[in-house]
Amino acid sequence: YLSFAGEYLKTSKESIMEDLGTLTETEKEDIYERVISSVLRSICQAFTFANGDEELKQKYVAGIINILHLEDVEGVLLKLLNGKNKPGIRAAALELVVSLLENVKDSVLKVHEAKLSEFVLYLVGDSNLRIQSVLWGQAIVKFVKTCEGCWNFINIKRAFLNKLYQCLRKAAYGASPASVSYTHPEPTRPERNSYAVFCLKKK
Repeated sequence: YLSFAGEYLKTSKESIMEDLGTLTETEKEDIYERVISSVLRSICQAFTFANGDEELKQKYVAGIINILHLEDVEGVLLKLLNGKNKPGIRAAALELVVSLLENVKDSVLKVHEAKLSEFVLYLVGDSNLRIQSVLWGQAIVKFVKTCEGCWNFINIKRAFLNKLYQCLRKAAYGASPASVSYTHPEPTRPERNSYAVFCLKKK
């Protein structure tokens, strides 16, 4: 299965859409988004196939590292998180980031830490509900706890806190049930030089 998934991920969007024949451009975009999202979520599930068999799990991990080119600083994962992709693809890629943080050694992801920090933390400013739900539901807390140095790679004062403030004002763009567990119960305008409003609770 991982070989199949890898083939899909390395095939260009244009090639996949061309195979869809006479469908409208909108229909092709929709199918492409659903296919790639499904592939990414299936990769997440691959970690559970080993069912307690550590040796088998490591084989899956090695396969996933290979198809995502995680040892390459410009690997597939970062391209999937890019804002040019459809929200469904980016949300699924964010779920994959969480799975990788839980199952892959830190040293493998270290090469991507700077870029991942920008992609993940700045997503607080994304107005898409699906992305916000995944972000607050699992991704952002897991990320900042696992990659403790992530704050060193972003502009906290001018970028992150501004995006976070807007996110809180907009009730996490519809994902407020997911975000409320990790933010101040009565958010007020955050100080520009502090994390006070971003109170991550341990679960």
